[in-house]
Amino acid sequence: MSTRADTLPDLLAQRNWRTIVERMRELTPSEAADFVMSAPFEQQRVLFARLPIDLAISLIPHFPYYHAYVLLHSSPAHEMRAIVDGMDPAARDHFLDELPEEAWQHLMDELAEAQKFPAPVVTPVVEIATQSAPVETTEAEGEAEGPIIEARGVSKSFRQPEGREIQVIAPTNLSLEAGTFAALLGPSGSGKSTLLRILSG
Repeated sequence: MSTRADTLPDLLAQRNWRTIVERMRELTPSEAADFVMSAPFEQQRVLFARLPIDLAISLIPHFPYYHAYVLLHSSPAHEMRAIVDGMDPAARDHFLDELPEEAWQHLMDELAEAQKFPAPVVTPVVEIATQSAPVETTEAEGEAEGPIIEARGVSKSFRQPEGREIQVIAPTNLSLEAGTFAALLGPSGSGKSTLLRILSG
């Protein structure tokens, strides 16, 4: 493995996801997959869920088939479908052929379900950074920057075991400007946490 990979365990312990992704891109897909496999299993799942789709696509063929199956399930359903769809057709066929019948059928059902409910449009991707001191900005600067979070048409439904769908978030638009505070109010089960999870990716 490349010597640049030697610092990755420390970065993983620090949860420094941006730098981890940068370093993994410097490795071959095989080396990057070996690094993921060298981490404790729970950290593997957390790391895989944080990978950009294109990087996850390049790594999946380098895992043992069942390990790839489990890691795929670290990602939301729409990302899992994007990863499988983005794989080289030969690698995808090989992966699917190796799965036991029950696991293959379960995955096919999940991918079909993900196609029915595409991912919501959320722009831009916002990274939350901590600062030691507040940053002062003028009102004009805040207006020039535009929204720090903007979402269009965010909605979410859950399918009940009997097949009935329950919509917990109707199509919603949201825009938050820099320097403002916002609160989500509503009774338990009204979709507040679900909306925040969607916005945070």
